[in-house]
Amino acid sequence: MKKSISLVLTVLITMMLISGCTSNTETGNVPESPAKTNLVVMSAAKAINYDPTVGAQTDTIALHSIFDSLVKFDDNADIIPYLAESWELDSSGLIYSFKLRKDVKFHDGTALTADDVVYTLDTMKANPVYAMMAGWIKSWNKVDDYTITIERPNGLTNTMNYLAGQVMIIPKGAHSKDPAGFAMNPVGSGAYKFVSIEPDGSTKLESNEAYFLGVPEMKTITIKAPLDPSAAILSLQTGEIDILTTVNGTQLEQIKNDSKITTIAFNGWSQNGLYLMGERLNNDPNLRQAIVYGVNRQNLIDLAAFGLGTLSQDLFAKRVMGEFEGAAPVPGYNLDMAKEFVAKANDVVTPLVLSITPDQAIMAQSIQSDLAALGLEVQIEQLEMNAFYEKLMNKETEMGIMMLGTFQMTVDSFMFYYASYSPFIGNAINQTPEYDALVGQIMMTADGTELRKLCIQALEHVTGMNIQVPLFDTTMMLAQNKTIENISPQSAGTYVFYLGDIKAAK
Repeated sequence: MKKSISLVLTVLITMMLISGCTSNTETGNVPESPAKTNLVVMSAAKAINYDPTVGAQTDTIALHSIFDSLVKFDDNADIIPYLAESWELDSSGLIYSFKLRKDVKFHDGTALTADDVVYTLDTMKANPVYAMMAGWIKSWNKVDDYTITIERPNGLTNTMNYLAGQVMIIPKGAHSKDPAGFAMNPVGSGAYKFVSIEPDGSTKLESNEAYFLGVPEMKTITIKAPLDPSAAILSLQTGEIDILTTVNGTQLEQIKNDSKITTIAFNGWSQNGLYLMGERLNNDPNLRQAIVYGVNRQNLIDLAAFGLGTLSQDLFAKRVMGEFEGAAPVPGYNLDMAKEFVAKANDVVTPLVLSITPDQAIMAQSIQSDLAALGLEVQIEQLEMNAFYEKLMNKETEMGIMMLGTFQMTVDSFMFYYASYSPFIGNAINQTPEYDALVGQIMMTADGTELRKLCIQALEHVTGMNIQVPLFDTTMMLAQNKTIENISPQSAGTYVFYLGDIKAAK
């Protein structure tokens, strides 16, 4: 009996050893961990409202996950179909005709139709916050249940980018019944459904299993409220979050050697510029030109921007310039020319004041050093964001660094900023009645051919005034944990994320 028990134990132990050897030693196989299905993203804004027609400060990452737009950005930020499966532009170059998909349903089960698109645009138009929408969309009309026309104001307006980034379609039925309730319990057609907003401002989402583009691989999404830069980086390094949606040069230095993290860069529509304003600079064209030639922009990119930028060749970023690239090139760094203009300037003794926000300190120091080589003293004045723009609006700024440009902006829309009646830059620079009249023509012209001619004239005028030193086109970056993949590079530049496309890394 003892022999039999001993034999049985021996067989069992042998089987266990063989089994162990087969799974771990002989084949080298390790039991696979479950595929990642939860995604954690750190946003740049805290969610307070989920109604995309309200325009309140909120988390657009959540909005673009809950709602869809007529068109979307591909990886290069070119426009591709989304809720609209196709479109045509009429012979005038102004009116788009969109054909909607017929297989889209909102989270409440109702089908998408042209009525929902019209209702969305009507609701946005009724909100004063969206007063500027008229600059991209002039009018819209329902043709039939699955066809809608949208008219743009002129032949250059980037209406398609505006539709992709700003116009998220809401269901007429659910929203019209209770707009206030909708804002905190939204219903869209997107890849994710709203679950809850947490006490810390985080948003919880779950996958839309009936999504028309296929079931998302990430089943749950947590979109966290922003933390300060150091805490945000630590959260990424410890694996608490999977995506950090914005990364600056200082943060990049902290993670560049981390094998668990990768970064994605995108050259977008924004440009850092040095703006020359105030009575002294307005009245001294030689001093302005000395500064334009005297700033070593490449050195500034290398030192202040950690190499994250492209030397500006035009008044605006390359993506904004589009077909106007090279039409009115800006002067480059030329120390000898700068010294010649300094010699002609009226006052080279009184210090110049450069107003900046805290994140521009290194950039300002680089400019300060460059102008010191010309014998020009620069005093750096660091202000909080609100104080900086208040001083600008009050015409009290002498020199200021600003980053301008978004994916909706085009050359013609930027020209308004330099008119004397503009509250942003134009009211602080020494502008001419001739330029104001030119901008008036641009704003009233719809014909694309005529508009192009007027825009080139305006570009040449502003460039010739030497009121701006285009520094560098900004390289935008995001960082991600290597456990995921398929993040679109354009997200770094547009801040439009398609979380439904993200997958677990293979």
